[in-house]
Amino acid sequence: MLQHILPPSAPLRGSPVMLAERSLAIRLPDELSVREFDKRLHHRMRNAALNPWLASPAGQAHCALLGIAPEQFMRATGYGFGETKRASAAQEFYFFRPKGRDAERLLRIVELIIHDHVANPQRRAAKSWKSRGQGFGQAFHPAA
Repeated sequence: MLQHILPPSAPLRGSPVMLAERSLAIRLPDELSVREFDKRLHHRMRNAALNPWLASPAGQAHCALLGIAPEQFMRATGYGFGETKRASAAQEFYFFRPKGRDAERLLRIVELIIHDHVANPQRRAAKSWKSRGQGFGQAFHPAA
């Protein structure tokens, strides 16, 4: 079930995060792309991700207790490439309570990601999210 994010307190003074209607509105620094922000957010939220939990011993035990198959609840993102379709395990589904401490944690995680990016320029080393499968990172050999 999709929920609205309702932290009990406001963003920190001067924060680039604002409480919007049932969500967080984030102003990213120019040098922090949306894709890089998403990767950092996922890294920070990985312990609350749905699919890995369903595959874990705790998730398996929980599902067994309820008499359901964990595979029923695993989520995927569909990709269409011409006539070929594929589904990849979704990473964007997380367990958290939309009110109270979990929403507060999400707010602070977002603020921390941006703070770390701005305050630690040496950690801003260009990171590539390009896929080796697309030919990136492979040696280039011109025809002789």
